[in-house]
Amino acid sequence: MQKRTISLLCLIVFCLVIVGCGGKANMITSMDPRTNIIRDGHFHDYPNIKIGDAYDAFFSNPQWKYFKSDDGTEVVEFSGGCQFRNADVNVREQFILHTDDTFEAGALSFNDVPQIELINSALISTVFAAYENKQLPTDLKKSSEKQENKKSANLVENLFEVLNDDSLNVNQKNVDERQYIVNNHKIGVAVRKITNTDDFLTITKDESSVYNQRISNEQGYRIFRIKENHSQREFFIVDMMKNSLLMGYDEKNNSWNIYVSSDSYENTVNGEPWISAINGRLYLTYQQDGVRTKKQVYRLEWDDNKGAFDCIDEGIQ
Repeated sequence: MQKRTISLLCLIVFCLVIVGCGGKANMITSMDPRTNIIRDGHFHDYPNIKIGDAYDAFFSNPQWKYFKSDDGTEVVEFSGGCQFRNADVNVREQFILHTDDTFEAGALSFNDVPQIELINSALISTVFAAYENKQLPTDLKKSSEKQENKKSANLVENLFEVLNDDSLNVNQKNVDERQYIVNNHKIGVAVRKITNTDDFLTITKDESSVYNQRISNEQGYRIFRIKENHSQREFFIVDMMKNSLLMGYDEKNNSWNIYVSSDSYENTVNGEPWISAINGRLYLTYQQDGVRTKKQVYRLEWDDNKGAFDCIDEGIQ
């Protein structure tokens, strides 16, 4: 079965790359007619494509089932296989049914690990982009590619580029580490398990420790290496459930700096922090689990003259 690699053009979320492979729906889990509300339904952004057609074409072993949650909420749940960051994952996405036959996207998980709204949006965009591209005649595909190239040429200034997207996990081993080369310096990011409840985050430059912090143990950590294309400065994002850090090496002052810590900003929605690159912009977002929950958003802009990030409050969305 041939696999496809789809990279997001419109919703660039940490250079998310998903590989899908098509398959036929499992008829045993598709017999409840209420699943057809979703399978035959459409998203507003894709009015001419049935959700079931796009999902069944993209994922291996696609399955649909209906159930009622403990609080009486009616749910249609999809599950299927794909590849995420070169690893096989089982995707599970829920759709919440309303009494007027409308619905909304709900919880999303990869291998039973919950994902936030940005990843859910990116997944939907990837699945439908793959289906649209498959359906386009060859001449329209070329025209579409030209339009995307035009969009890329007109991106806003201060474009941030994601260079690496890595995960660290110390629940299966006591130490997990990644190494990067930045301006001829070797930068190491490591997490070491101390106890069942605590880990230790260490940053090294040329094998010398420059940052150490005791942190709460979590299922996993996301490390993003990004570049600000005007100054060519590189930074690191360390995303954790309770805190997100934006840090980097200051060559001029020979220092390792914490430029942004999510602990330092107002979080009125009591959500989990997430620093993300979207359409070339950098955002600090707080959001609770759930696709439709409110989120508090700050835009982060690098000021090379000050050697610091400006934080612009974009309010609750």
